[in-house]
Amino acid sequence: MQVRAAQLADAPAIEALAERMFSLGRFRGIALNRDKVRAVIRYAIPASDYMLAVAESDNGELAGLHLAQVTAYYFSDQYMAESVAYFVLPHFRGSSAALRLLAYFWRWAEQRGAREAVLGTGPSQGTTLARMDRFLRRAGMSQIGGLYTRPLG
Repeated sequence: MQVRAAQLADAPAIEALAERMFSLGRFRGIALNRDKVRAVIRYAIPASDYMLAVAESDNGELAGLHLAQVTAYYFSDQYMAESVAYFVLPHFRGSSAALRLLAYFWRWAEQRGAREAVLGTGPSQGTTLARMDRFLRRAGMSQIGGLYTRPLG
């Protein structure tokens, strides 16, 4: 399993991963705009303030993705890195893909001067909050709060 920066040639496979991610997650009831997904992928790959990394299995299959951005805190000129989308296909969970994507994110964030890397998670994409919490804590992350939602309309 290797993790690398996504390339434009990966775009169709990344689109398929994104579609799978949304079909398994809490956003599955929200209409997926494939043109918007394509635009984000094509923007993020060359952008210096975005990271789009992929985990690639030994047989060349994309096992997962991590989309993140580096941005200034709203109250400071210092930077933080925040995960936007983090996903590993179910049949690759338990492999090194998730941890390698996380480590890649941290290195990328450090190289851009971020003070911290933030990753929000919830019960989505076919895994449980408890499982993600265990994984992230073992990886060295600390919980800083909760994520709450209220349906509207």
